This record gives sequence, structure tokens and C-alpha cells, in this order.
Amino acid sequence: MDKTKILFVIPNFGLGGTSSALLSLLNSTLTNYYDMDVFAIRRQGYTSPQLASHDIGHNSLTTAFYDDYSRFSKKNKLKYLFIKLLKQNHRTLKITETWVLKRTIRKVEHQKKYDVIVGFQEDLATRFASHFICPHKIAWIHCDYASAYGDTVDELGLYNHFEKIVCVSQFTRKGFVERYPSLATKTVAIHNLFDAERIAKLSKEAINDPQYDTSRFTVISLGRVHEVKRFYLIPEVAAQLKNAGVDFRWYILGNAGIPSELKRLTDAIYHYGTEKYVIYLGGKSNPYPYLKAADLLVSTSKSEACPMIFNEAKILHVPILSVDYGSAFEFIEQGKDGYITSIEGLSQKLIELINQPNKLIVVKNSNTVTNVNDEIIEMLIKLFTENRLPSNN
Repeated sequence: MDKTKILFVIPNFGLGGTSSALLSLLNSTLTNYYDMDVFAIRRQGYTSPQLASHDIGHNSLTTAFYDDYSRFSKKNKLKYLFIKLLKQNHRTLKITETWVLKRTIRKVEHQKKYDVIVGFQEDLATRFASHFICPHKIAWIHCDYASAYGDTVDELGLYNHFEKIVCVSQFTRKGFVERYPSLATKTVAIHNLFDAERIAKLSKEAINDPQYDTSRFTVISLGRVHEVKRFYLIPEVAAQLKNAGVDFRWYILGNAGIPSELKRLTDAIYHYGTEKYVIYLGGKSNPYPYLKAADLLVSTSKSEACPMIFNEAKILHVPILSVDYGSAFEFIEQGKDGYITSIEGLSQKLIELINQPNKLIVVKNSNTVTNVNDEIIEMLIKLFTENRLPSNN
């Protein structure tokens, strides 16, 4: 009997939590049971050769429609000029999008008959996946849906197209089901897989960055520079540590997702006089050596769906301090594998942990993610194979 064929639809190949989660899934033992392919709506750089090896292509039209025209080569600007012109006319915009979508999906379906289609991220990937003929469709929500969308968006009709809906934590499932009670029976919570072997291997690479000085107590925060990460609050907290006489450096790693948020961060650094204490290093293709070399990971986020960085820190035995958003309590056991505090109490907790290193040593030695993946794999196998038979081609 052939393996069950699964197609994962993602927005693009850019770096981020969704790509990391998918990579871990594609590198797991699930490959023993499933034939897994990836379709990226926009061709926007590969995160790794492993992800690229699952790419089925067929995304030239969707790239032309959904990507930034100014980034195209001269050849492609000429080739897809007609799409740009049609997009600029509101009367032909929707017609053009429908044509691009249907033409692309029919090419994919003609190439291979999939048993399961997965919209592996909310919004565009989910909307795109909903149009496949395959009846076995799964929507995968990687954000805190209730916080991100609130009551202003009604996507009940969209999610009714899907047989199952996966939320990446119990906390986010609760918020999603409160928003759409009628979808409760087909909505499940499954944490993201993590590739411990890959993370440990990548963490051993040398750091060639003179700005990264770990001779003092080293705090690190990671993630795309976005309002939800609240990196702009770090300089004020750092100023309080500085005034308390703490000798430290706080590094921020992440792509500048929103330029205005990066300006907000840099303005705050100068406003609080913490230029020597808070250093923004930008995005890194491999952040794990930086994480491994740090004394403490700090999360200042307003909300997180499934903070993958927590498991990555545990794998590398880096203590965690998080502010008290909902899902933090699902991934951190207070005092055992990390600490949780309010945003108002963050500076005081930092001073306490830096001045009482034994508390960090306890967490560092107890951090573990043993056997967690096994439970997640079992849940995924049930998700992908329940009431489904692989195709005959």
C-alpha cells in the first residue's frame, strides 16, 4: 500500500516559526508513514535544503500575484506586467486572483493526487488550501487567533471547508473555539514538533560576530521585530538593571519585520541611555549558537501561540524567563524549567535571578524535553490517517 500523500501549503519559504515547525515535522519519523510535499505560495528564499527538497514548484503565478513586484528581476517584471496591471484595477483584482488560484491549484492536482491538504498557517495559506478538490483538508493555526483577529473578522465560512483544525496549544484552541463554538468538535490542540538533533548540531557552529560579547551576564531575546514581541519595552527594563548596578548585556535577534517597530526599539534604546546594554543584532540564519551561549532567554511578548523558542532553549539548557501571557503556563513549569513573571515585575525578577545564580543553575540542569515528541507524533498520526486511505497512484 502506498504512503498517504500530504501537501503542506505555506505562505513562503522565509525564516520564521511556521517554517521551523514544518522543518521539524518533515525531518521526523512521520516520513516512515507519509509522502509529504510542500507548496509555497510565494517563492521567497529557502530556509534550508531540507525544506527545498519537498518543494513541488508550480508557484510562478502565485508569486507574481502575491509577492512584491518591485523585487522581481527585469525579466519577470516584463513577464508578469499584465498581472500587476490587472491587480491595480479594483474591478479586475478579484477576477485575476481567482484565475491565478484556480489555474495554479489545477496544475498541482494534475501532477499528483493528494490524500490530505494542509493549510499550514492561518490567513493566506488557509484560504489557498480551502480551494483544493481533496475532501480531507486540515487548517493549522500558528497564531493566538483570538488576540490576532478579535471580533472584527468572521472566517467561519472559511474554516467550514476543513475537516480538522489544529491549534498549536491548548490556550490558542480555547480562544479559537470561543470565537467559533460550532467548530469545537473538529478543533484539536497539538504542539509543534521540534528537531532536537538539528538544533543541537546547529548550536555548535562558531559565532563570528564581534558585537556578541558574553563576558558579562548575557540576556537574549529572539523573534521578528513586531509589536506583539514588545521589544520596545526592553530598554526601560535594562535601564532599571543598569541603575541597580547589574553588569549585563541584552541582545535582540530577529528580522526587522515592521520598520516602525524597529524604530520604536532604537528610539527607546537612546531614550533610556542603554546603547551599551541593549544591542540589536538583526536577523540570523542560525540563531542557535547565540542562544546556547546566553545565560538567560527572556520573552517579553504580549502573546504567543506556541513559543517554540522555549523548547529550543530547553534543548540547549538555557534558562527561560517569560512574562505571563496565556500559553507561557502551558510550556513552563514555574521554578523547574523556567520562570514566569508580570511585565511590571520583569526587571525585579531579572535582578533576583542574576544575583542568585543558583536559581538559574537548577533550571539549567533540569531543562528537558524528553519524550515530548513521541506524544506529538502519535497525535499527528491519528490526525493524518483517521478515516483516510492512501490513493492508488
